Amino acid sequence: MNKNKEVINPSESKNLKVPENVLIAGHNVYLSKDSFSTGLNNNVLVVGTSGGGKTRYFVKPNIMNAEGSFIVSDPKGNLHTQYEAYLKDKGYDVKKVSFIHPENSLHFNPIPLCRNTQDIQKLSHALVYGLNGNGSRRTQDPFWDETTQILFNALIGYILENDEIKEKDKNLTTLIKLIPELKRENENPRTECPLKQRFERHKRNYEINKSKESWAYRRFEEFSTAPYKTYQTIVVCSLAKLCSFDTVELREMLKDNDIDFTQIGIKKTALFIEVSDSDRSMDTLVNLFYTCVMNQLCSYADEKCKDSRLPIPVQFILDDFATNARIDNFENMISNIRSRNISASIMVQSEAQLKAGYAESANTIIDNCNTYIFMGTNNPGMASVIAERANKTAQTIINMPVGMQWVFRRGSAPIYCKQFDYEWFCEEKGLTKVSKKQKTKSKNKEKDTIIEEVA
Repeated sequence: MNKNKEVINPSESKNLKVPENVLIAGHNVYLSKDSFSTGLNNNVLVVGTSGGGKTRYFVKPNIMNAEGSFIVSDPKGNLHTQYEAYLKDKGYDVKKVSFIHPENSLHFNPIPLCRNTQDIQKLSHALVYGLNGNGSRRTQDPFWDETTQILFNALIGYILENDEIKEKDKNLTTLIKLIPELKRENENPRTECPLKQRFERHKRNYEINKSKESWAYRRFEEFSTAPYKTYQTIVVCSLAKLCSFDTVELREMLKDNDIDFTQIGIKKTALFIEVSDSDRSMDTLVNLFYTCVMNQLCSYADEKCKDSRLPIPVQFILDDFATNARIDNFENMISNIRSRNISASIMVQSEAQLKAGYAESANTIIDNCNTYIFMGTNNPGMASVIAERANKTAQTIINMPVGMQWVFRRGSAPIYCKQFDYEWFCEEKGLTKVSKKQKTKSKNKEKDTIIEEVA
């Protein structure tokens, strides 16, 4: 077989060994991930109705293929449970961050990741304009969001600039604790909040020790010019933005960092991110996490890596993409990650679902996925979209047999094929499937055994 062949024909032998450096797209359909040779990006959009096989026939096989690093959204925590031991045996550093059970998660603290004032502004923007799956958290009057961002700039800058604050306390918990100190006792313009004196002392010390003006103090002055009632309202708005983070479990999770994001692009790593597909209270924090991971990887590639490419390719596998936290500015991320050796695989139930969460940006996301895998629909509108792509009738698409799919690859003819043979791949990898009745007996089996319920 020609190793440089990009697409392996689905009619070839069922037991054909999966080649190296490929994306598993379908039954004996393997797509080259060498983006320089193909001239294509490795971004994938997988569309299929609920129960259509997106997780089973795309997500799981590509994790099991164990090529490069993964950052995997794991709504139920099942993927981490099933593949942790398997990936460790493959030499992976396996990690889990949980926004469902933060008490059982690795720690994540975004504040020390800010290297300059530009990073501080990005973090403040993410905290103020954090978005969820149902729409925007912006207020009707943009004034309150804009002034709240100025305040966050001042407070985060103060935390980072101030040597009196210990390194272990430079976190979001300290940010939350500072805000109540902003309250004024009355409307007298001479009345100062308790934090004002600390800022004044910081300004003097910073100018003496650094021989330059404090950026944080200048932002604080901008905020402090607001009239009393406006000032007090901004303080309350700021607390409201962060109130969902102020729990015992999250304070522990947010106190420091257990993860060096740059290592994901240097050493084979599988990072599983548990995100609820029903609870939207953590969306701002989830959005912030994804933004930090992407920014850290891109910055490291640009500043430290040859040709601005990560040594180890990194694939974001975003299951239930449209129903999980909306990742702010994702349309720009997916447009610019190819050159850094980063890609994204997105699973949605329909294009309409994607557009509901990302509005007009959904078209940019679709356009930046050079591979499109369709696994079925009951929606006539969605069927018409796929029919045009496949040069078939909408009725043919909507009546597509269960277990079949279309693979569209830019520059290639559409491929109609079976979904990937997951059971065969488990056997090929030496994994054992057991029934629910056998689960109890299987606890002491080899650590590379995947236990999975058989319907």
